Amino acid sequence: MSITSRKFRIALAFLYVLLTMRTTSSNTKTGHNSDAYAIMCNIINMLKNKPKHPQAIDEVTNMAEHIGALNLTAAPDDFTTKIDKEKKWETLEENKKPKDKPTKDLWARYYDFWAAAKQKYESKKAAFDSFGGKNLPLYVKARLRSIDERAFTIRNNEALGKYDTEAVTYDSEVKKALYGGSDKEQQNTDDEPGTRANTSGSGDAGQSKAGTSIRRNLTCLCLPAAQNQPPNVCCPACDTASVTTWTNAGSAATFFQHLSANCPHYAPTTELNTNNLNTALAAFYSTIGGIHGSNAKKIFVLGHLDGNGGTDCSGSSAANAGICVIYKPATSSPKKPLIEWLQAAKKAAAAADNIA
Repeated sequence: MSITSRKFRIALAFLYVLLTMRTTSSNTKTGHNSDAYAIMCNIINMLKNKPKHPQAIDEVTNMAEHIGALNLTAAPDDFTTKIDKEKKWETLEENKKPKDKPTKDLWARYYDFWAAAKQKYESKKAAFDSFGGKNLPLYVKARLRSIDERAFTIRNNEALGKYDTEAVTYDSEVKKALYGGSDKEQQNTDDEPGTRANTSGSGDAGQSKAGTSIRRNLTCLCLPAAQNQPPNVCCPACDTASVTTWTNAGSAATFFQHLSANCPHYAPTTELNTNNLNTALAAFYSTIGGIHGSNAKKIFVLGHLDGNGGTDCSGSSAANAGICVIYKPATSSPKKPLIEWLQAAKKAAAAADNIA
């Protein structure tokens, strides 16, 4: 390696250190948390970018249901009228199910396919009726039933079914990461702030709410305890007249809707997969890593912590507080930060890997 090349690499390394050094002595100001906000927006955009079903899966399913609809045109009317296209076997009323066990077992196996086929039939009834299924010779009907059985088998193939299973996992884990639970999208009662420092993390140990959801963390990061002190701490358009203080779970939900809607302006929207998420998390870890506060006491901090951080992330921009999140470390080695939403995001990415 030439001396010039070696000097160039040293210079690059030194420049990187300069760029990543934190300034901790001044109070939080407008735009002070913009870097942290952009990093979180990258993750939010990714989680909200739902992976699409492979087109081939949809085409196979559509073709199988099309064949099923053709077969229904050849079936007796007293059979097809018993099929409720809006119900699955699990939701079909018990009094509409066959009573004898062999027939009931048969229905349990095929009913969902029949219902999907009937939906397909009724969506283009005239076209399917023109097929004239009831007037087909018996040997043709037998051949059609054989093809229909093959279509059913393909539609129910485990390799195809895994995509639906993974999609359910993806939806559930994304909601856990963003909102703290799969049923918490509208509002999460745990977003009630209580003591601001306890909600956003207190000292090196943090508190139970630090890291439980991205929504809560973003509220800690971007909403000062006192209105406009300072204004727009995360981005030029991050403040909103509809939420001036964090007083209840509803204000956190409203504020997060506003913040996340702004995210595409401050970070790219990339495909969710494990590789892309790991890249985004590397930037996140780099931001929270190291020591925060002028007296070098606090670790795992997202956002700006003022002075020595003695009063933690209380939402204040003055003295020794901060508008930030302090993640609690594990009680045993390794002393890594405990972040629940991060684990849920990883599970969502793993599910997305299997969908795309």
